[in-house]
Amino acid sequence: PDMSPSLLELQRDFLTSLRKRDGMQIRNALLEKTASKAGLQTYVHAYSSRLTEALDNDHPCLGEYLGDTLWHEMCIGYIDKYPSQHASLRNFGDLLPEYLKHADAFKKYPEIAELAQLERELLNCFDASDADCIEFAELLTISEHAWPILQLGFHPSLRLLSQQYNAMAIWQAIKDQQLPAPLRKQNSHWVLWRDIDRV
Repeated sequence: PDMSPSLLELQRDFLTSLRKRDGMQIRNALLEKTASKAGLQTYVHAYSSRLTEALDNDHPCLGEYLGDTLWHEMCIGYIDKYPSQHASLRNFGDLLPEYLKHADAFKKYPEIAELAQLERELLNCFDASDADCIEFAELLTISEHAWPILQLGFHPSLRLLSQQYNAMAIWQAIKDQQLPAPLRKQNSHWVLWRDIDRV
């Protein structure tokens, strides 16, 4: 009987190899064809690089705050812990704040997870559905008799964010290319939304 792996087995093994696990069948199959791991390593590197680029695009201030060495360590750890499960790279970093809360190298620095959460929420604001907003002048035209039964809703981009440290001030300083203030405990609650110009 033919003992060679099926196409489905090879595809699954290929994905396992990309995620730096133990895809031996695909490695052996490639070695039979190429006598080299170079082909597979090209895909492994491209996979990791593309996911790192996605995180970099989504978290510019976090990247600045961490610096190159810690940023690289974070990306490697996150990619290994949470391999991409989405067709779109847009959602790849959704679990980054959670990862930073618990990863040994970062959990002692709570502002890092809060910076990641802030930047994720800003992405959510930007990508939220469009909806018409009522102008203040229009509110003034509503009859006083209508107010008791009036139901207003928030724009889909509105997000509530609670933080325990001064991560917002740190983020703003980095965005303004200033040195961030030292970390301090500061309970705060923020309302984030996207304005008409999508900023």
